[in-house]
Amino acid sequence: MHGTIPSEYSADFEDQLMEGNVYKINMFQVTKRKQSHNAVPLQKMLYLSSTTRIEQINDNLDKYPQHYFQFATMDDIIARTDREYFMTDVIGLLTSMTPISSIQISPKQVSANITGQSSAKNLTVHKRDIFIKLLR
Repeated sequence: MHGTIPSEYSADFEDQLMEGNVYKINMFQVTKRKQSHNAVPLQKMLYLSSTTRIEQINDNLDKYPQHYFQFATMDDIIARTDREYFMTDVIGLLTSMTPISSIQISPKQVSANITGQSSAKNLTVHKRDIFIKLLR
């Protein structure tokens, strides 16, 4: 499940949540997922707010996996072409990569979703192409 904490509540949860721990979460909202760059392929996400209560679980931790991956097949990747809804996990062999280069991105290519604000001017970013041979 994917969740979000609005910035106005982030300080409230900063000391309550630690990566790798297991929690019972009460009093949250369920909302539509973001339009793109979602970590898990679900249509809904958790929205934590000032009413949300968090309790750390310390018993029977071995029944909860610490990491979860859903590796994509080539068919999955092709189906996701030009659709940035979900981030994708693959298992592959890195066969080569290009040197890092600087490129210009026009304001139309820069989404407020990524930068947090829209821009009226070109943005300079660094990029590197990688080539992966899928193993699954």
